Amino acid sequence: MTPGNFFGQTVVVSMLLGGLMQPVPAQELIPTEEVGNIMGKYFCLETTGQLTPQETNSLVEQDLVSLYGTELTLASMERLAVLDESTDTALDDPYAFEVLREMMRYAIEDEPCFRATFFGG
Repeated sequence: MTPGNFFGQTVVVSMLLGGLMQPVPAQELIPTEEVGNIMGKYFCLETTGQLTPQETNSLVEQDLVSLYGTELTLASMERLAVLDESTDTALDDPYAFEVLREMMRYAIEDEPCFRATFFGG
């Protein structure tokens, strides 16, 4: 699973809805640790075969909206749209890089997820 696939559906929905809402200043984003932990949780459930990619995207967005509201979630997801561009672009963006780092930290600390992610089982 590539990071771009993980965010594709969420980012498209976010961009469509974003046009209907007041713009949020770029500096207002959900903390990277929080986004990474939520994404890591659902990434692990998907990686271990408990969720589909569509369910994962939906649940990540639902959790973020319930904790941080629609506007802040949309701003954060739009910022993470770089994950759809390329790995190099994502690695050059400090916010996306830190979110990915937190997501992988979660995956490494969850033994079944670690096994599934790095060893295929």
